[in-house]
Amino acid sequence: MRKTFLIALIGVIALTVRVPVRAQTPNTVHIAMRDFAVLDPVALPHITDGLADSARDVVENLFVGLMRYNPLTARIEPMLAQSSEVAADGLTWTFHLRKDVQWIKASGGTVTVVRPVVAGDFVYAFRRACDPQPPRPAANNVFIVAGCSAIATADPKIVTDLFIAQTLGAQAVDPQTLTITLAFPAVYFPALLTLPEFRPVPRESITKNADWTQPDAILTNGPWALKDWTRGASLNLMRNPAWPDAPVGNLTDVAISLTLGAPADFTRLDPGLPAAPPAGFVVQRTPAASVVLGFSGENTLIKNAVVRRALAFAIDRNALVKALPDDSAITASRFTPTGTADNSGFAPDAAKSTLAASPIPACNRLPDKLTLAVEDSPSGAAAAQVLVSGWNAILGCNPTSFSILKLPADALQRIAHAEVNTDLSSNGTPRPLLWIASWRAEYPDLNAWTGDGLHCQFGFMRTYAACGDAEVQIELAGHEADPAKRAAEYAQAETDWFGSAGSFPVAPLYTMLAARTHQSWLTNIADGGALRFDQWRAATHG
Repeated sequence: MRKTFLIALIGVIALTVRVPVRAQTPNTVHIAMRDFAVLDPVALPHITDGLADSARDVVENLFVGLMRYNPLTARIEPMLAQSSEVAADGLTWTFHLRKDVQWIKASGGTVTVVRPVVAGDFVYAFRRACDPQPPRPAANNVFIVAGCSAIATADPKIVTDLFIAQTLGAQAVDPQTLTITLAFPAVYFPALLTLPEFRPVPRESITKNADWTQPDAILTNGPWALKDWTRGASLNLMRNPAWPDAPVGNLTDVAISLTLGAPADFTRLDPGLPAAPPAGFVVQRTPAASVVLGFSGENTLIKNAVVRRALAFAIDRNALVKALPDDSAITASRFTPTGTADNSGFAPDAAKSTLAASPIPACNRLPDKLTLAVEDSPSGAAAAQVLVSGWNAILGCNPTSFSILKLPADALQRIAHAEVNTDLSSNGTPRPLLWIASWRAEYPDLNAWTGDGLHCQFGFMRTYAACGDAEVQIELAGHEADPAKRAAEYAQAETDWFGSAGSFPVAPLYTMLAARTHQSWLTNIADGGALRFDQWRAATHG
């Protein structure tokens, strides 16, 4: 950051206590993961980027925030928040912090306790996350904090310490009391607080070092400490002996090779899982991303919900998944993954009758060629072939009605997020009318799928479909405290989008499955979520 924020860590007297690592039998696990360049919680890649998981896995163990997701129970649990209250209007949240979690520094196998984590560390972290200058999170989840969006989109020339202090809805009342005011009520705010961009960071380390996460500068506050990190090669963690909570697992060290394919006890697998895991290994699969056919609703033809519905009903997802070059997907007719194969959205007769009632009653009378953008990969080519063949066979389209455009995955994401030309009145090349893209939820709540993904105004997939009953259900769910009622409201939103009379802002295609493989003697490894090494258990092994 280019400026120093004038914020004091109220009432904190820094102390330095050297804590030797407790004598214990080493229990080391070896992990292979993709290389990454950053461990700053607020500067991590977006979770839709394949490189994001590695850095997030490490950050999950080095830094903790107000809340933490427990992948073994699928619940959000208090971490640094000892207790909390919410105002009647749902906007102001007050958190009372624990006093026993410390900022620590690891060097030469010894952990040095620097000082306690205090409320000011959160305020400073939010200020960094909302600053228009880097580092800023790739996703705008922090915009839920009142004033954050105004700060992030302001002219950097006017963003002073005073401007931020007067605008941002976060305040350290005292060292153990933090208040956060939201831009709008959201009962899912605790789920957002599990994300890295909401975690505290140590101001004294960041202001002194441009590369503050290097081993000789980093201060961390989680159950693990950074023992060493050789960029591009390896990273080693050791259990933090100053961590106040007893671990569920029994690991003492985690040795990470930053090269996929290196010998390891645990590895995240790319799509294209081998038919059989190596001897002695267990494979876990879990729903990870929704893959959809997207519609560019700024076009008059595609803006018509009846046309989108007809195209969606003519998609045979069973045929699509069978055509993919690997077994890492299951069919889906809804946006939020259920983990169960579903081809109920395939309705050939309904597709024909729906198209007959649309502005183009015959597909062979399309006024323009429709461009379908897909990933330049075997999977993208296979998907394009199945979609176009189905539309031709069921709707009577001409084979020449569609033009296939092959693009890199990141280009497809920019198209989905409308970060390309969507102004049909300009001379620039407009974005393709049809595109295939994926969406992964950032935090453990249903809103991270429907609300963040497809909401007509706030969704990151910019389809420009008209707002409707689905958005009403999503907004009701954002205020509903009863979990069962919330789930029902999100389910109704999916029906409003993808049912027999759905508006189909996108057409769900399939769910991508994430895969992990590990030695059978490793247990307590959850199917999903960031890796939590404090939960892992290693049985006696040779």
